[in-house]
Amino acid sequence: MNMWGFIPSLFNYLSEGFIEFLNAEGNELKSEYLIPSVINKLIQTNLEEVHVLKSNASWFGVTYREDQPLVKRKINELINSGIYPSHLFE
Repeated sequence: MNMWGFIPSLFNYLSEGFIEFLNAEGNELKSEYLIPSVINKLIQTNLEEVHVLKSNASWFGVTYREDQPLVKRKINELINSGIYPSHLFE
């Protein structure tokens, strides 16, 4: 699973690129504005650089409805073992 973390200035590039994307492909229902493509362009033009942070943690997510029971179980296991809080916001 990919997890992106951005510095605030990157959102300027994303906003500008999104306007260009909408002008070029905004009427196409299946078109996608792909963040990795924007990042790759910034790297290739030496405008930004990317740092990869490694983690030994297990990642999981819900892509399909069928994923939900497994994710709920995994989150409960993390809560019960004290790794994850039972309430994120109070």
